[in-house]
Amino acid sequence: MCRLAVEEYGLSRLTAVVSVGNDASSAVLARAGFGAVGGVTLDDGEPATAYELDLTSV
Repeated sequence: MCRLAVEEYGLSRLTAVVSVGNDASSAVLARAGFGAVGGVTLDDGEPATAYELDLTSV
């Protein structure tokens, strides 16, 4: 997925958002190399955490 994002789409970063309390999804992102970058609010008002993966270092 990361290679496709870089080579086919020219992306340098992937972003994912996980609802607060969704520890399983947060753990998957952490294992994949994503780091938490801050809190966000989803459209329905639910708090969430944004995660990013820098593809220039992958």
